[in-house]
Amino acid sequence: MTNAHDTASPILYGQVMAENGKGLTAIEHAAIHTGQPVSGTEWLDDMIRAQRRERLAGQILQSLVARDGDDSAYGLDMVKARPLLACDYADALIAALEGGAK
Repeated sequence: MTNAHDTASPILYGQVMAENGKGLTAIEHAAIHTGQPVSGTEWLDDMIRAQRRERLAGQILQSLVARDGDDSAYGLDMVKARPLLACDYADALIAALEGGAK
């Protein structure tokens, strides 16, 4: 491996893989490990973004369930409103982290 876009694991079952062989690059490994959608591989970055949104929404939902409050602004009962609210908060947090506003 000479740069971030070379295959990170060039040896498979004792055989050296071709230069364009299958396998994740070092930057793809790093993107997965850090949870940052910076691999340059569109499908992988999309998966990382979806996982990050789900994880954040789940964490936010925990805090919404733990608090007492009125969720009637969504016009739904609490069980249906809080997951929607958690997703909205997660989207807003991701937008703020990426330097933009939603």
